[in-house]
Amino acid sequence: MLKKKILIDTDKCIGCGMCVNACSGSVIELVDGKARVIREVYCQGLEHCLSACPTKAISFVEIE
Repeated sequence: MLKKKILIDTDKCIGCGMCVNACSGSVIELVDGKARVIREVYCQGLEHCLSACPTKAISFVEIE
C-alpha cells in the first residue's frame, strides 16, 4: 500500500508559518525559523500545507 510522505525543502522555506496553520494534524512546527516535520506519523496526506506554502517548499512523495 502506498503512503504519502511529506518533505520540506528548508532552503526554500522562509519560516512564515502558513503551513503550520494549514496542517490539521499538527505535523509541522517552526524550529529555528524553518518549517520542520516533527510528527510525520500523524500526517494524513491531505496536502493542505501545499497550497498554504508561498514558496512551494513542501512536497509529497509516495512510499510503500
